[in-house]
Amino acid sequence: MEKSKRTLSRREYLLLSGSATAGLVLAACQPIVVQPAQAPVEKTVVAPTVVAATSAPAQVEIWKAAHLPAGEEGALVQKILDGFNAAHPDIVAKYVEISWDGWMEKHTAAFASGNPPDVTYQPDVFAIQFARRGQLLATDGFVDVAQVKAQFYENIWFSQSWEGKVYGVPLIVGGSAFFWNKDHFKEAGLDPEKPPDTWDEQIQFAKKLTTDKHSGMVICCGPCDTYPHETYPVLLQGGAKLFNEDRSKATFNSPEGVAAVQYMVDLVQKHKVAPRPDDITEGIFENGLASFMTRQVGPSVSTFRKSFPNLNFGVAKAPKGPAAEPEGRACYGGTGMLSISAASRSANAAWEVLKFLTSPEPLKAWIGDGLHWFSVRPDTKFYEDDPVLKDAEPLVKYELLWPPTEWNVQEWDITGRYITAALNGQVDPQKALDSAVTEINALRK
Repeated sequence: MEKSKRTLSRREYLLLSGSATAGLVLAACQPIVVQPAQAPVEKTVVAPTVVAATSAPAQVEIWKAAHLPAGEEGALVQKILDGFNAAHPDIVAKYVEISWDGWMEKHTAAFASGNPPDVTYQPDVFAIQFARRGQLLATDGFVDVAQVKAQFYENIWFSQSWEGKVYGVPLIVGGSAFFWNKDHFKEAGLDPEKPPDTWDEQIQFAKKLTTDKHSGMVICCGPCDTYPHETYPVLLQGGAKLFNEDRSKATFNSPEGVAAVQYMVDLVQKHKVAPRPDDITEGIFENGLASFMTRQVGPSVSTFRKSFPNLNFGVAKAPKGPAAEPEGRACYGGTGMLSISAASRSANAAWEVLKFLTSPEPLKAWIGDGLHWFSVRPDTKFYEDDPVLKDAEPLVKYELLWPPTEWNVQEWDITGRYITAALNGQVDPQKALDSAVTEINALRK
């Protein structure tokens, strides 16, 4: 089969890399470009290499694209690894910082060569492509995997699963939560420390907050086909199942899914508390033109503090829809994992390195202090002294991913496009979701 020439699109780079710097751009609502899907590939199972014990230390090479200015993250992580190497003379772990430019080509070529790095950082969507080819090692082959799994949030641990197997150890989680303008709440006679807790309260609050100066809320920070990760969680909140059990068919055109889209449509068309996607302006929340919305947490907080220091905002869990928790408060979530290559000659040593890097102290030094994202472990907090982020950090349990496949980006685009049409009053919710499901299922044939 001819190899695909597909490269990382700007949308994929911003949304999926877990990058602190890229996330700042996403939080500012920059347009995202979707490129065509990669053609399906045949699965070639590569068995892990078993190497006889020798006196030489096991070499573990780790690839990860930079999330800080060139060289900064590499120096930080290698310093952490130097401590591991000193305590483990039988293992030498080496960090290799690579660029996001040409990311897919580099990884595809490395795996195809049969001599890939032992460990790679894999954003959730892309990991599945390599897992399907048999190029990543499932974690269930390690004897202590149950004990390791118990240390992570369950929804995060399973974020890169394929056919019942997990292909990495969580490193980064980034996602969305509910933001509200406390000054607007005061002006409307609402308690500035109490955001709406349910869908019904969201409507009531938005009506009180809507004035000739600002809308009560906003559903997307632009056309929802550009920011579809801000709408699919509402389907979950309403009780819809995105796919059937084996992920072979989209199923969100159910009565629950249609009711969820109708709820969003009513916010725009009936209650008139949210602008149509086509009428949304850049920076609508931070510029005081909307009183509340759901958006990415870490990058947004950083942006607001740096560029909008007078913005008095809060962060909380999303208002609950009809579904039980956590789906009833679902928000967008994205993860990055450290995955072991199936062809690694040092798989057991690589597993020890992964357990170390995702243990509390290294995780805090790298992902918390270094990259300013959230913890993938409930026993490890990064922001206990931060008045905003300390309340936002536990919300990762509500960050639910679109089930990962190689078609994720295209499926988001399709879903967002039809929901945008419904919000703009161009198509009714049932027809919008029927059309989206039909297109998505055609991708999977």
